[in-house]
Amino acid sequence: MKQAKNIILLLLLLILSASYGYAQFKPATEMTPDEKELFKHSLDAFKEEEFIVSLQGFSQLLSLYPREPVFNFVYGASMINLSTDIKKSFDYLKFAVGKGIPEANFYIGLGYQYLYDFENAIVYYDEFKMATKSKIWKEYDVDKYIGQANSGKDLIRYAYELKVTSNRQTLRDNFYYSYELKDFG
Repeated sequence: MKQAKNIILLLLLLILSASYGYAQFKPATEMTPDEKELFKHSLDAFKEEEFIVSLQGFSQLLSLYPREPVFNFVYGASMINLSTDIKKSFDYLKFAVGKGIPEANFYIGLGYQYLYDFENAIVYYDEFKMATKSKIWKEYDVDKYIGQANSGKDLIRYAYELKVTSNRQTLRDNFYYSYELKDFG
């Protein structure tokens, strides 16, 4: 009997912990069934790193609910991941931070890193770490990004003027197509 209670308690804890990750991205806004479906589809796209689909879905949701923090967060994070109007994405992400979504600090830091502003990137990564638990740090691998930003600061120190000659977005699977590999055996 006692063993059955322990198993039931363990199952209950597993269910609650599994739903916690999804619950943090649950909007407070009441939506129609179609809007809920669009939200679920767009959030799934974001989690699967299909940022164009995510951006389009959350753009529609934001047009209906511009003050919803979750929509602002995922829309801004999608913009960062697509390198689309990074400075404008900060408005969405800072709104989300102000409404209690500290994960937005990570994406603000990432945006600054993409803009080669490594000092501000580190500031926002540190704010992310202070506002979240170490389990979430590992999920976002924030220490790797802090290391990259510190390396960027060191490299920029020796450059008089950083000039990006080409910056383009590619799919992960097509990353190596950007390089001329015929000279490498």
